Amino acid sequence: MSEKVFWSLEEIAEYLNEAVSTIRDWVARRRIPYYKRGRRLRFKLAEIEKWDREENFRPPLSDERI
Repeated sequence: MSEKVFWSLEEIAEYLNEAVSTIRDWVARRRIPYYKRGRRLRFKLAEIEKWDREENFRPPLSDERI
């Protein structure tokens, strides 16, 4: 059985632990990768995982005090 390619708005919101309205806002601002099929938003999980890693990157904290 093949892995699911496109995820729905609700599924991505749950995956990212965000409100559906937040995801819609990010789409409107073109902050998150998405596709439209008619009026429906669709998301590729691989693209969302990559985006999430890049968007939420935090450099390691240094022990040095400035």
